[in-house]
Amino acid sequence: GVTGVQTCALPIYSGGTLVEAGEVIVKSVSALGVGGLEVAAGAKATFDVGRNTVKLTFITFNGLVDLGEASMTVASGLTSSSLVAAIAAGRGDGSWNGSQGIASSAAAAAMAARDLRAIGWNENGDGSFTIAYTAPGDTNLDGQLDILDAANFVKGGRFDTNGDATW
Repeated sequence: GVTGVQTCALPIYSGGTLVEAGEVIVKSVSALGVGGLEVAAGAKATFDVGRNTVKLTFITFNGLVDLGEASMTVASGLTSSSLVAAIAAGRGDGSWNGSQGIASSAAAAAMAARDLRAIGWNENGDGSFTIAYTAPGDTNLDGQLDILDAANFVKGGRFDTNGDATW
């Protein structure tokens, strides 16, 4: 028989995750391991990790990624233009009801309750991106629109210049 406490060191899952059909609900920030995430057309990956961050080495999606209230940091596989296109597709008709791209069921519920919420993103300076459920105009993705965001508007030099911003 086994007595006492037994421990076992399990290796960290290092492969990528492919969602070919149906829906995969991610309930832990480490559930996808240290690999990437691929979501096929018609499939869905839903993050149910609260306001925590899921870290991915890469992401490709022809289906839908639902952030819920989470954020994700993606090391590769995105450009600013592909990311904006994915968020626009997920936004759908403006109520976050898209069938592909990056959406947020939490933003959809907030919008239905007339609480403005959205998905924002930042380039991290190393080729990676952070994408998060947040308030519109939240430049640092902390969930609020505050004086720090106003400072980022001014510091960015893009306020009312018709130029593109990277936050």
